[in-house]
Parts: sequence; structure tokens; C-alpha cells
Amino acid sequence: MPASSSGPDRRPGGARSGSFRCLQYEAGAALTIAWQSSALREFSGGRRTSGVEIRHECRSKGHDPDPAAGASSREGGQLTPLGACGRIDASMLETDIVRRAVRTALEEDLGPGDITSRRVLDAATTALGIVVAREPIVVAGLPVAKEVFLQVDSTLVFESRGQDGEECAAGARVATVRGSARAILAAERTALNFLQRMSGIATATRRAVALAGAARVQISETRKTAPGLRALDRYAVRTGGGTNHRAGLFDAILVKDNHWRLAGGVGAAVRRARLGRGSDDRGSGPVEVEATTVEEMDEAIQAGADAVLLDNMDRPTLQRAVSVGRGRVFLEVSGGVREEDIPFLASLGVDRISLGFLTHSVRAADLALEVEPG
Repeated sequence: MPASSSGPDRRPGGARSGSFRCLQYEAGAALTIAWQSSALREFSGGRRTSGVEIRHECRSKGHDPDPAAGASSREGGQLTPLGACGRIDASMLETDIVRRAVRTALEEDLGPGDITSRRVLDAATTALGIVVAREPIVVAGLPVAKEVFLQVDSTLVFESRGQDGEECAAGARVATVRGSARAILAAERTALNFLQRMSGIATATRRAVALAGAARVQISETRKTAPGLRALDRYAVRTGGGTNHRAGLFDAILVKDNHWRLAGGVGAAVRRARLGRGSDDRGSGPVEVEATTVEEMDEAIQAGADAVLLDNMDRPTLQRAVSVGRGRVFLEVSGGVREEDIPFLASLGVDRISLGFLTHSVRAADLALEVEPG
């Protein structure tokens, strides 16, 4: 793991410049890159701790992010250049999205203030909070948790003991926060909510990637994300080693069955989608079509589709579809896929497996904040 800056980060404080790079996914890179949203940015919300400091806590997996990530001020962080990237393991979050999500969550939970802490704790009381993993996890959301604490009180000192994407054992210290006890307790639940959800997604994704084995297949999420938290859910998938699907309806063409039924059939819908390419910047990428039968898939290919989503097919139908379509178009499998299905689907030679459960029903990771006087 490359060396990086260590030590706590405190806000407010000046921003340091940093350079970042994008790590492209090997399989199907051209299609993957075309489908990534150009809105991806670097949320460099704090210095990363050194590998030496965290060696007993968590360990990294896969590509290491660029080490030159600097601290950011409350007003704005260092951003990557505009443009789409493939598979990304660095902390890629748009600063404004994180701040809005955190602000909304705090307004919901904290409101005008924590009346219990105001009653029972003196304003001068300080504490040390320790975020602990209670089970093996892939950690994700540390920059978001930090933003929570600093929006509550910018004088708090938050220090990550590792970085997103690392595998942490049960009992590992993931992060610490020091300062006003009232502020730490006010931010606790919101920070943990983000960390637990995002780490749960990253952990499930890492497990799915492992189940795919050596197959050159992308593991992706779907649009079945928590409303208002899609950017964070997608980031957690990347952190776990997955490859993001389209960000929304605005950045890639995916002709669903409801589209082609209303447009006069699969072929008619594909031809209309292809004719419209170039009419705007966001509609110039590949045309993907959802198919539920081999016949629908073949019709899509004949009409010029670049990719076909094989949706909710049973195993015999899916095997036949892959044998017909492999090498002709990019093949994606989706619809009711379970963890136990992944090895079989990967062995077929499909290009992408999309998993709704990564974000719509994932179990939150078990993390806790242990507080002591300090």
C-alpha cells in the first residue's frame, strides 16, 4: 500500500492541493467508461492515515487509491477533472452531494439540538469517541462520517484509522473523534447510519465479487437505491470492488420492456434510440435493451443494439441466450439474482451481473461508537 499523509485533520483549515487518478476496469472498459456519469468528483475530506498506523486494524484489498489526497476546507475540496472513469477505488464523491446528504440527515435527527445532552452534560465536557467494527466488514463512508461530525462542530478532530475499501476485523478501530462530548453524541447516530449502510453495501459487494471468482465479469448495482442517497450507495459499491451501472435516467440509454411495448416492439424501439444518438451529449452512448426471451434478444441485436440485459430468465433460457448472443453484444444479467446464483452466472461468460439486493435490501454493517472521557 502506498505511503500517505498521516495525522488528524481539523476544520476549519486550508485546503491542500492533491492529484488523483482513475483506475479503469479491464473487462468491457470502453462500455463501462461510456456509462459512467461525468458528475463523479473527488471528495477529499481529510488526510489518509499511513499503512503503518493501520496495519493491526484493517487491510486493503485490490487497487490502492492515489496517495496524494489532501485535506479540504469546509467551503470546498480538491476535485478530479471532469470526465468519466471506469472502475474506481479512490474516494470518489461529489463534495456538494455529501454535504447536502449530511445536512438533510442532521436536520432530521438533530433538529434544533440534542435536549438530553444539554440537560445532563456540561458544555465544557470533552470526550473521545471510537468507531469500532463489531464484525468483519469492508469499511465505506469514512469521509461522510467525518462530514457529519464537522457539520455538528467544526472544532471536533476526526481521524480515520484506515481508509475506505479496507477489510476490518471484528473489534478493529475504524476511526476516532475527539472534542465536545455534546457534539460527539449529537452526531453519533447520523454518522453511524451512513457508515453502517455504506459499509454493508461495500461488504456485500466484495462478497459478490469474490463469488464471481476469476471470471471477467462486472458486478454492478441497479437503480434500486435509497432515495436521496444514490451517490453514496454507488460509491459504496465501487468501494467494495464493484463497477457502477448508469447513475440515472439521464446518462445512459436502457430500453426497458415498458419502453419497447409502447414504441411498437423491440426492433422499433432500438432503431428509434439509435436514430436519436448524437442529438444530445448524454444520448450518444451505447444502446442497451432489456429482453426476457431469446427471440427478443435476437430482435434487439438485429436492430443494432450494443448491449442486451437478460432479465429474469430461467437457467435453461439464459444459457441459450448467452450461447446465441455472446461475442455479438455486451451481455448483462439482472432480475432476482441471488448470491448463490453468481458463480453459475459468471461461468456463462456474461459481461455484467446487476444485483438489486446490493442497495435495496442490504444488511447494515455492525459498527458502534464507544465513548470515553477525554
